[in-house]
Amino acid sequence: LDLDINYLQEDVKSQIVKNIQCLKKEKFDDYEKKLEYNLEFAISYLYFEQAFEIMHMMLIYNIDKRNFDSIQAIIPKYYDVSLKCKNIKYRLNYYMDIASYLFKFEEYMQAAGYYNTIKKEASEKNEYGFIADATLNECMCYMKSKQYNMANDLIETLFDLIEHFDTDSKIARLYSIKGMLALILERDRFKYYEKKCYDLYKDDNAGKAEAMYNYAYIMFELGNKEMGISYLKDAIDYYPKEDKSNLVQFTLSCIKKFIDNGAVDEAANVIDEDRKSVV
Repeated sequence: LDLDINYLQEDVKSQIVKNIQCLKKEKFDDYEKKLEYNLEFAISYLYFEQAFEIMHMMLIYNIDKRNFDSIQAIIPKYYDVSLKCKNIKYRLNYYMDIASYLFKFEEYMQAAGYYNTIKKEASEKNEYGFIADATLNECMCYMKSKQYNMANDLIETLFDLIEHFDTDSKIARLYSIKGMLALILERDRFKYYEKKCYDLYKDDNAGKAEAMYNYAYIMFELGNKEMGISYLKDAIDYYPKEDKSNLVQFTLSCIKKFIDNGAVDEAANVIDEDRKSVV
């Protein structure tokens, strides 16, 4: 048959794109196998941008499953694919993913190092959106490492980059961190930053709940157990109940925070409420 090779290749690319969109919408039982199958075709046909997207999905999936061996196997291949994509944005997004992975597993200063790398490389190409996002996340690394003065110095630079955030939720996170710092450094400003944060999150109740959790974290650190408990309870109440999988993880984090701070009765109450909702 006299077939047009370019047509066939384009058809393969279209199918890979469709498959990626389908896998984003629904997690099939053989989700990872389907990703690997599509990755094989994407790489063999030199569709590196699609391969990059698939590898991003594979990494996030394995981070959520805490499959460390799979993560370690994915990372070098993911980096190689990022280099084969012509646009620097792919490499910057790769660094973002690795930093996020390190942050999730509490390697805060290593994550901060990646965010610094992103800022340096993004600055060379005037990619201000990446600079803003990386700076915001780097601030949170210093917060978690209890380097509050470093976080405060860094976050002040973000107000010059606000226009480069692509969502209000990111600006809300900025004010959330300012609120956390206000609890430590300028207590009388806390309510101002808290309100700004909630207003910017609008209907994003998951974002509001995360902010409340972070405020509670600082309150416990400062020895204000009563307020910490109150904010943690509000965080659980605010988190969207329809988001089942993320709700479970968020609730477990709150239960652990209660227990870590001697609020055992509150932790037990949350567990009891969860049991009732299942029955």
